[in-house]
Amino acid sequence: MTNNEINYNPIRHWNFRQVVNACGGVNEAARILKKTNSNVSQYYVMPPKRSIGDRFAAQIESTFGLKPGDLDLPPPPEAQAEDALLAELSSVMVNTSPDDKKIMIGIAKLFAERNLKKIKPSDL
Repeated sequence: MTNNEINYNPIRHWNFRQVVNACGGVNEAARILKKTNSNVSQYYVMPPKRSIGDRFAAQIESTFGLKPGDLDLPPPPEAQAEDALLAELSSVMVNTSPDDKKIMIGIAKLFAERNLKKIKPSDL
């Protein structure tokens, strides 16, 4: 490890980036966490400039309504799919409510049906 590298938990940082993306980006996450944009960016960038310790992880989880330990859960297998767009969708959906997941499944089925039947979006 060089002087510029830190020892960090890649899962915790990956999950933090998903939270930041879901809430609208670094600026919004900083506002919600009552931190500076610069401070939140240090955790968000890859590779991160700072490691997310247990105390900050607990603050993130409580502030964003996550359960204790959620930042340490591994990403879903779909988030590592070869299809980058499917991976991104899966990584965002993992943190949504069951009702929202059902809604998104319904929307995805409409899109799949549209593609299978070659229906134009304007025909829906």
